[in-house]
Amino acid sequence: MTGCQSDEIKTTVINPDVTSAKEWFDSNGSNLESLKYTKKIDWENAAISIEGEAKTIEIPLMLFDNTSTNVIGDTDYRTYMSLLFISNKNEEYQIFDIIYTTKNKNINNGKEFNLYKTDSIYSGYITIQNSKNKIIYSGEFQNGQHIRYHNRAPIQNVTSKYICTYYVTVGPITTCSNWSWVPDNIPVPGVPYFPGGPSFPGGQPPPVIKLDPCAQAAKMSIDGKDPVFLSAKKNILNADPKIEHSITLTRRNNQLGQIAMNSGGTSSVKVNTNWHGSFAAMHNHPNNTPLSAGDIYTGITLNVNNRNFTTSYILTGGEVYAIVITNLQAAKDFAAAYPADQIPGYNPEFPDVLFDQLQILVTTFGSSIDGRTEAMSVILNKYNAGVTLMKQDSAGQFKPFNTKESILPNGNKSYTSIPCN
Repeated sequence: MTGCQSDEIKTTVINPDVTSAKEWFDSNGSNLESLKYTKKIDWENAAISIEGEAKTIEIPLMLFDNTSTNVIGDTDYRTYMSLLFISNKNEEYQIFDIIYTTKNKNINNGKEFNLYKTDSIYSGYITIQNSKNKIIYSGEFQNGQHIRYHNRAPIQNVTSKYICTYYVTVGPITTCSNWSWVPDNIPVPGVPYFPGGPSFPGGQPPPVIKLDPCAQAAKMSIDGKDPVFLSAKKNILNADPKIEHSITLTRRNNQLGQIAMNSGGTSSVKVNTNWHGSFAAMHNHPNNTPLSAGDIYTGITLNVNNRNFTTSYILTGGEVYAIVITNLQAAKDFAAAYPADQIPGYNPEFPDVLFDQLQILVTTFGSSIDGRTEAMSVILNKYNAGVTLMKQDSAGQFKPFNTKESILPNGNKSYTSIPCN
């Protein structure tokens, strides 16, 4: 970090929450190196966010002229910084330095832009230092999306925080063709719910939440009538029907939102999960194909990558179906015990032990989309997969497929569909 220091740091405060943060700051001080290059802490333009159980206060820093960082060497990039305060119930704070490195000249470190309002306008880099000046996160962003971890250091060695993401073997020799930098360990507490960082309030991930399928269906029925949900559905159905399209849904302050649509191929499409507040995605099936094993395994992976991302809506056959991860730990155990059969060039499929049972069940329930979905629900229930399949009815209500298999005294199998009360 380079710059010129001259004037004292000036402050003005008007909001009670910000006043409390400033009083704590004045009493405890900070060794953040960014303060050496700061001519004013702009308390009056603080941005306050409620993220889960944590309150964050981000204060823009007015830097001395010609201040820059070593995040990237390109001189076309501009540097903006702010202090991030995270308070707990005792009004004690963790403090971080947020560094924005971008070519976007519309970023002005005001209330309308902060860590939780980057949205689709931001491209560049975001770097976070903790109070000990350790870099705990540095990532590259494109149109608001974290696309990779970032660090300018070009040399990899055994003591650096680099991991190999792709190995190449030629004869007896294996070499790494792609290194990826990962940050230092996240402090306690971490930066809450930041879309690029693997941190949680208190430093520990929250306990696994087990969703009640019927209660979740009731919430989804409300969402299914929301104008944002209907708009996303319309946008997908109006797009090229020969390929898959995906729209991620977000929820912030109990309001639904959607992000720009991704378009893919005939049997796959990218799903964005890093947006703040993202919890579900909607995609179509060209040729009106039924729900697949690939959809199930993908839904589990999306939830593993983002604990809040529980739901995949699927538009097929003129209907709306859903895959909901109702117990993430059970879903992870299922995927580990029965990993997908993956042949290059084909979608994932259930392993033979499940696939063969599914084919037999299809003869019982029929080969329609509903029949195959109910047959799949039997498999998921039988093996405690932590996954619930649903369908939206003509009244807009989502109803779970909850069909269970039992063995009769004569050895025959019977199937019972258990509705919500």
